[in-house]
Amino acid sequence: MAKFGSWCKKPPEDETAVEKKDDLIHLTNPKGQVKDFTIREFHEYLEEVVKCDSFKRWNSRVDMPVHFTHDGEKKLNVWLVEAFLKEKGYKWN
Repeated sequence: MAKFGSWCKKPPEDETAVEKKDDLIHLTNPKGQVKDFTIREFHEYLEEVVKCDSFKRWNSRVDMPVHFTHDGEKKLNVWLVEAFLKEKGYKWN
């Protein structure tokens, strides 16, 4: 699983991964540790999650596309990654 970290690279344009509270996403892992992310940081975190072996194994079972193209741009299937995180016990605002 991708580790909690601080990423601030490419912002998702015109895309919100989840509803935000106080402009932060509060992600709680199964151990109860909480990490606050901006929308940009959370999107980067989701991109890191899809690179993990555990996600790849899970996705081979559900067999859904991780990325798709919309208006010529590659987009992350945020719903898919969120479904994986929920199944693994992660929670966010």
